[in-house]
Amino acid sequence: MNSERRGNNPGRVRTRGAPRYGCYFLKPYLLAFALIALSGTLIALWGARTGRQFAVGAGAALVMYSLATLALWLLARYVIPGRRVEIARGAVSSLHLSGSEHVLDVGTGRGLYAIQAACALPHGSICAIDVWDPGALDDLTCHHSLSQPSGNTIERARDNARIEGVEDRIEFINMDANRLHFPDHSFDVAISAFVTGHLPKHAAGILGELRRVLKPDGKLLLVDNFRDLTYLFLS
Repeated sequence: MNSERRGNNPGRVRTRGAPRYGCYFLKPYLLAFALIALSGTLIALWGARTGRQFAVGAGAALVMYSLATLALWLLARYVIPGRRVEIARGAVSSLHLSGSEHVLDVGTGRGLYAIQAACALPHGSICAIDVWDPGALDDLTCHHSLSQPSGNTIERARDNARIEGVEDRIEFINMDANRLHFPDHSFDVAISAFVTGHLPKHAAGILGELRRVLKPDGKLLLVDNFRDLTYLFLS
């Protein structure tokens, strides 16, 4: 078996390899910007040959815009993923988990926050949900899936958990966060990372469901880029 033990948790066996938590700068957009750069180059060359300075300037602007976008993609592809893991690890550590909690992670994507929580739960368990397959849900209320455009799948989430050696602590479930199929007061901790900010029309419903399934003394970890601070008051 190609694996190794890591960290302070003797029960965690990490498979060799690196988890891939995804890049939200989509490849189709990258191709579109490449075509814009090519068009800008052709326009600038045409303008230079015909003496049309406006065309030269417009073409050069398109090329510069595309190069700047490429730089952003490289940043998102090779720099930001590592930073995202650090942020997730720090956010989970702020919960001060005892190690035996029952945790819910909504909008888990490829499992980043669920896996970081599982690393801190040698005797706990996690339910990690997302809408990976909208067609399989008869009661779906949110038709905008965060997972589908970014290439996230439940298989990739499971692979990441296996690589990190915590697959036995996480159950990945295809479920709508607006209609959680759990009894009231089921979880000690709930995590929502970059979900309500992407789905502002559903924020109240999602937070209401999280409050319902949390135990009265439960903890809620809410990580997001808030465009409307009223979300903070709904929890």
